[in-house]
Amino acid sequence: MNSVIYAVILDSNMLKCIDTSNGNVLGSVNYQDKVTTNPMVVGDRCTVIFNNAKGVIYKLPNFNISTTFNA
Repeated sequence: MNSVIYAVILDSNMLKCIDTSNGNVLGSVNYQDKVTTNPMVVGDRCTVIFNNAKGVIYKLPNFNISTTFNA
């Protein structure tokens, strides 16, 4: 089984999901608020906190919203 290790980067007003084995962009999402933390990736989930104290957990690589919470 070939599992992908994801990384998420900030690029202007976009979050981009990168396959670390080859550098390909697998998915991306635009955001409006300021990101106040670096994206935290664990497995196929990415957590981001925005300046409006809203946290979002995305399912990678397509950035489907898994959970939102107040930070």
